[in-house]
Amino acid sequence: MDVLHEIFTSKAAVSTFAVILALIVVDLFVPMDNLEEKETAISPVNVALTQGRRDLWKGNPPASIGWLLNPLRGYVFDPLLAINSVLLPLFMPLRLERVVAGLFRATMLPTIGIMYGKRSQAIGVNRSANEAILHKPSMVPIKPPSGSYSAFMAAISFTCSAIQDVAGLMTNPKKYRGWIGALTQFNTFLQETGIGDEMYEAIQKPLLYGRLICNFKILNDVQERENGDRVEMARKVTITKDYINEQVEIGRDIMRFATAGEFATGSRKGKKSYPEYHHSAFFLTYNIKAYGTEMIRSAVDRSVESAEIFESHKDNDDTPLETHVLHHFAAVNHTRKSVVLAIRGTLSLSGAIIDVQGMAVDCSTGKAHRGMAEMANNLWKCSGEKVVKLMDEFQDYKLVITGHSLGAGTACLLNMKLHVDEVFKGRTVECFAFAPPPTFWPCSENSDPEQCDARVKKAIRNTTAFIHDNDVVPFLSVTAVRRMASLLNSVDKKTELIWFWKRWQIFQEFVKIPDDIFDSVIKTEARRDLADGECPMIIPAHCIVWCKENEDGEFEGYACDPYKVAGTDIFLCPDMVSDHLPEEYEDCLDAMVETWLQGM
Repeated sequence: MDVLHEIFTSKAAVSTFAVILALIVVDLFVPMDNLEEKETAISPVNVALTQGRRDLWKGNPPASIGWLLNPLRGYVFDPLLAINSVLLPLFMPLRLERVVAGLFRATMLPTIGIMYGKRSQAIGVNRSANEAILHKPSMVPIKPPSGSYSAFMAAISFTCSAIQDVAGLMTNPKKYRGWIGALTQFNTFLQETGIGDEMYEAIQKPLLYGRLICNFKILNDVQERENGDRVEMARKVTITKDYINEQVEIGRDIMRFATAGEFATGSRKGKKSYPEYHHSAFFLTYNIKAYGTEMIRSAVDRSVESAEIFESHKDNDDTPLETHVLHHFAAVNHTRKSVVLAIRGTLSLSGAIIDVQGMAVDCSTGKAHRGMAEMANNLWKCSGEKVVKLMDEFQDYKLVITGHSLGAGTACLLNMKLHVDEVFKGRTVECFAFAPPPTFWPCSENSDPEQCDARVKKAIRNTTAFIHDNDVVPFLSVTAVRRMASLLNSVDKKTELIWFWKRWQIFQEFVKIPDDIFDSVIKTEARRDLADGECPMIIPAHCIVWCKENEDGEFEGYACDPYKVAGTDIFLCPDMVSDHLPEEYEDCLDAMVETWLQGM
């Protein structure tokens, strides 16, 4: 089913399947003497039909009938031209070919020009990807979709994945047992630590009484007044601005691979090389889109000059959680002389269940996020040998592990595992994590993290993480969620004594927030106790580059300490989710690099 799904969700995949089918038919039914006779001749039909395919993807149909002609182009016309460009020359004499080619040029090429002849300066991603196959590499301007469109596509993609997940749950007993087991363990953890009761008091109860949204707004206003400049509280002043700019420039390029991992589903294997950025365009046309077209736009961006896609793995959502492997792919970035292992983030209910399994388990001489530690181990069992072979082939290249969100957290723990196990001893292994949640504590729960294993320190030194503005995910540890629940509970204890009309006035900012609410939140913030069985977590990076937007609308990067970031409260604000989207990270890093280059 996965193969059929990939075929029918990609236009170029249909054309490729048609060509393969044609070659099979040729191999079975075409006499060899006919092939030998025309071996040295240039096929007029093949040339004409290939020109037709080029013309097919050169322009756009009229907007009024684009809903009809675009699907026909991708799923009917292009496959027909592809299969006939292979079959017809093998069955036709050369003279007949010339006649057919002439007729095609006289009738069909003008028709294609009428149907798909509308030119535009900015073109769609599907068409640019197919042009990358049929034309020599060229600079193709791609029209970036709006942020709202990308967010909408992200929601659609997640919904489709969730439906597929649930369907697999109903038909796969192993997956069902895995889900039930994981959720049962998580529920037991909540009950034993008392976190479940805290969440009920802070969220469920005020939600039932209609106070939750007002509580969120009040807590946001209090946080803005009391802790408005979180970056200053988390800054690591020992790191220079030049170093930050260097990390941002490298991160901008690595981010292309991290976001390409969001939509590539990996039916294509084997070593293929494509110049400039069209290597990604060719690769993506065989894959399912996810997170919206902005993801694809970044993957075909020209900033990655030369790379080779070697191996990829599509996660099977029907597998049990204990054997689930996140989608990932390995590539070689010749520009930066590195083997890149990119890991996909959350795009299904299975991924969401992995996210919430935040219980601490032993991992790499320390403690780690249970769900992501399992994903790191499963991924290496699946593709470790292939990555090792790539590193053996490219002896002077380093290994770079990257990902976004869940993929970033898994990348951090995989990086830690490879260092502690000394898999690539004497070689450089780096990690670039974008929007990672806190996933690791360098030692046992009650030990001083400064006394951790030397291999762990090296893994942390080789990791750089990025936070975009008000993104909430890098602060979502069990400890931080408990602190947020305590703060919300302190607000709720005050708002439950206030009449609805007064709460509405506070929400609309017609009246000021009472001082006793401020005092209650400040007193609650001072309490930082840990529950039984709870372990603090950090983002295991020597430097966290926090990209903040200033009053002029420009982004600035600040080097932050991972322990200080972990001690920062979850900041409730309207853009805490939208700032997590991968395209927001891409746009932010692009803008920072552009500003830096202009200032040189």
